[in-house]
Amino acid sequence: MNDKEVGLEAVKLSQESSLLGEHVEIALDRGTWIEAIVVAEDTDGKVVVRDDDGFEFVGWDYQLRVLGK
Repeated sequence: MNDKEVGLEAVKLSQESSLLGEHVEIALDRGTWIEAIVVAEDTDGKVVVRDDDGFEFVGWDYQLRVLGK
C-alpha cells in the first residue's frame, strides 16, 4: 500500500490523540511486525502509521506495541 491508496482521509482525525507521534511496532500479518510512527488516529481506535520508507498503513490500536516518542 502507498499513501495514495491509504491516505489520511481513511481515518476520521481525532482532536485529542494519545498515540499521535508515538514510535510503535504494528502487527501486519502472520506475526510480522514493522516499526513506524503514528501519523493519524481516530476516535474508534483506527490508526495510520508511516514506516521509515514512507509507506503508510491503516491498522487498529490493538495491533500496536508502543516503543516511545
